[in-house]
Amino acid sequence: MKYFMILSFTYFSLISCQKIKHPVSVVTNDSIELSPIDAVAAIAFDSLLLKDKSAELQRFYRYNQFKTVWAEVSNREALIESIEKIHEDGLNDTPYDLPTLRKNNGVYAKITDPEKVQTDILFSESFFKVSNDLYNGRLDPRKLYNDWDIDPKKINTGATMHLALENNAIAQSLDSLRPKNTIYNGLRTALSTLRALPDESFDEFGTGRKIKLNDSLPEVAELKKRLIYWGDLKPEEASARFNAEAEAGLKRFQSRNGLDETGLLDKETVLALNHTKTQNINQILANLERWRWYPRDLGTDYVLVNIPDYSLVAVSNGDTIQRHKVIVGKSARRTPVLSSKFSGLVINPTWTVPPTILKNDLTPAATKNRGYFASRGFTIYDNKGNEVSAQDWNPERASSYRYVQKPGKSNSLGRIKFDFKNNHMVYLHDTNNTNNFNKDDRDLSSGCIRVQNPFDLADYILKTENNAYNKSKIEAIVKTEKTQHIPLKKTIQIHQFYWTAWNTKDGIQFRSDIYKLDDELAAKLN
Repeated sequence: MKYFMILSFTYFSLISCQKIKHPVSVVTNDSIELSPIDAVAAIAFDSLLLKDKSAELQRFYRYNQFKTVWAEVSNREALIESIEKIHEDGLNDTPYDLPTLRKNNGVYAKITDPEKVQTDILFSESFFKVSNDLYNGRLDPRKLYNDWDIDPKKINTGATMHLALENNAIAQSLDSLRPKNTIYNGLRTALSTLRALPDESFDEFGTGRKIKLNDSLPEVAELKKRLIYWGDLKPEEASARFNAEAEAGLKRFQSRNGLDETGLLDKETVLALNHTKTQNINQILANLERWRWYPRDLGTDYVLVNIPDYSLVAVSNGDTIQRHKVIVGKSARRTPVLSSKFSGLVINPTWTVPPTILKNDLTPAATKNRGYFASRGFTIYDNKGNEVSAQDWNPERASSYRYVQKPGKSNSLGRIKFDFKNNHMVYLHDTNNTNNFNKDDRDLSSGCIRVQNPFDLADYILKTENNAYNKSKIEAIVKTEKTQHIPLKKTIQIHQFYWTAWNTKDGIQFRSDIYKLDDELAAKLN
């Protein structure tokens, strides 16, 4: 981070009495020009006091001539108040040393200059920590998961704090660091809603007998307690009869949890009914942190995949143009989390078998039956590019060959593939087995994402880029069964994200944590 002034001493001396303030903002560049803060009753101190502090903090004070900057009580109180509210973002205040901030602020007028210097440094450190936690998240996803390619967002924290202090705008500055999207704001509201609920005292809800309309059973009374607690049923419906209102309430609960709206107590519904308030809060905490990791700007035109919701949306200028069901990676072969840009479409793609599928699927199957290759349209090549017959294939040297599946209706990628740069050899594609889109749980792939109605998605991409190709031209190419590449301008972003909770006008939505990440992340946050 360069946080610097391009000002000569003489020039600074001439203008110091008529300082021009910059508007408060999040500073992301490294070359903003700022004058030292003209702090009230500033105290100069020795730079050695910062020798154990971060390089970023040392830079901030160096460019403020090693003088204190937190003398104004309004700035100190604004930081304290902001930290006191940090729980609204699902973060605890432990890293910010709130008790010491309160104590030193309360006696600031009485303490010595050296104590004021230490207090100043503490307030600056706390601002830095809060800023980075709100802007990039408290944890680093790259250190938690090897299949999350989410880079931290650039922020010049020193310059951001400089402007906040200069404009007496601490609270506004910190608020501007929060993700500015409806999902994050909705999660904050959901967290407040859940925390306001009384502690529940429900017994484990068993599958028990099936309940049908107008049944009067003890299980119905227990079911209604839960539906009333979660807001899916009105309190006056607390009888032991499974009436139409109770059935509608159960369907609302199922809808909010991404389940089929059957009005029946199937296994998945019972599992969701047994979720506790604490579990749901932890889900919210985990998802708030994830949205602090994700890019603030998803782009003007983009495709967004929610992995545990098995869904994809295409967005243009803030308007959702298309929705698609998708199939994502199974738990053992997870779909990676990443952001990239579409680079091209491939019509009638070939498919080269990746290492994981080669090891776990193809080699065992072909070892049992060499006819596997012909039945699935595979051609085998050695490391010199020579074609190898199935009879000459050596399973002990399976990894030394390249396996290419020809285009056509049997190709695993279907009729179209969507390429984008990434480190995991994944892409979006069609499929030769569309029946799986009818399943509720669609974590079935080896990491790539299969898209329902992929030619509609291709049409959106081509129209958005004003490409000469369109849906009808692509369909004509498909009939030839010849592979054709269509390059793209790399203007449309693709985001593969993972979030299991969000808030809507119909209530808080929860989805199954298919990769079992929520509880661990919530625990590490706290």
